[in-house]
Parts: sequence; structure tokens; C-alpha cells
Amino acid sequence: MKKLFKEQCRNCLKLVIAVSCLATMSLPKSFASSNRGDLNRIIQNQTTQKLVTQDSSDLSKLIQYYQETSIALQNSISGLSNEQLRFKTDENHWSVSQCLEHIILTERMLFGMIQQQLEKDSQLDSKSQRSQTDEEIVKTITNRSQKFQAPETLQPKGQYETTNAAWEDFSKERNLITDYIKKADIVKLRSHLSKYPTGVADGYQSLLFLAAHTARHTAQIQEIKSNANFPK
Repeated sequence: MKKLFKEQCRNCLKLVIAVSCLATMSLPKSFASSNRGDLNRIIQNQTTQKLVTQDSSDLSKLIQYYQETSIALQNSISGLSNEQLRFKTDENHWSVSQCLEHIILTERMLFGMIQQQLEKDSQLDSKSQRSQTDEEIVKTITNRSQKFQAPETLQPKGQYETTNAAWEDFSKERNLITDYIKKADIVKLRSHLSKYPTGVADGYQSLLFLAAHTARHTAQIQEIKSNANFPK
């Protein structure tokens, strides 16, 4: 049973990273660089877009990005009522509460998988080329012009009825991740390469992915709140 669960987690990690890479490859250059109106303004204004330079040797930049995405998420849910948390634009879209649950589930599961991956030897030689820069990874994941279905394991089940309960669980996971990063060796992170279905990423980029994933769904929360029918 334990072996099966690990395999499911591994498949989730591959799937989520594959989706993020495929999004960039499938976008026309003109589309990716164009202004998409209100949606892009929501993304730019409500989620941090300060990107980490490729091959950065400074862990503080990664920690800062985690802090910025935490603050952006907290600001997006601050003061929301239970009615606002449960509001859905329609049955095919998530509520704010469901977005929060998905964020927490993803950080909890994928961080565990990333830790396990980094404890193993690098799959590739350190001279191998990464498929994307750090900036491309963040831009890809936070670009909500394309939507994807989350794997069943990361689908929200309606766990949170208050922002306080969700924020408490999110903060616990974030503290674990940032503590891990603070103690990490930047050289080892950058030299540890893993091959995913769509390419190669280093350990630093795998951790960067998690924070960007939260930024992506913070933008989704802002989209929900901007709906004309959102409870006042």
C-alpha cells in the first residue's frame, strides 16, 4: 500500500510539472507576450511576479519568493466570510475554499516528493541542460490563460470552512519548506538534476515550482473575487 501511494505521488509530481512545461510549449509567442486585459492585470497585481534569475547562487532570493507568495495569498483571503469562501461562479469552477485546499494539498504532497528526490543521486550529469530558466518556470506556471484539470489526489474535498483553519495548515507547510531551504546547499540544489516527461529541472527549480503554483492559484482566487456575483 505504501509503495502504491509513493508511486501515485511520483506520478502527480511528474504530471504537474509536465503540465507547466506543456503550457509554455503550446503558447504562440505573440499570445504569450500580449496583454490579456483584465485577467493579466489580476495576475500582475495580485500575485508576485519578481522572478529568480537563472542559476542564482543566492538562496535568499528563493526564500523571498516564498515570502512574497505567502503574503499575496494571505492578502487575497483576509476578511472573507464563510459565504464568500464557498461562493462558486458555477459548478465547474472551484470556490476560494477549494483553491486553498488544493494549494495546501499540493505543497504538502509535492514537497515530500521533492525532498525524497533530492536525497537521491542526481539522475543526470551536472553539465546537462535544464529545459527552462527559472523565469520561464514562474511565467509558465502563473500564466492562467490555459487551464488544466488537477489530478484526483490533489482535488479539494471541502475540508475548510474558515480562512483561519486553512491559513494555519498552509503556514505549517510553508514553514517546513522555508526551513528546509534555509538549511539547503545551493550548489547541491543547482547540481541535482531530474528528468521529467517534458524535460530537465534542478532541485532549486523544483522548489521554485511550488511557490509559483501557489501564486497561480492566488490569481485564481482573485478571479473568483472579481466576479460580479461574488457576495459583498
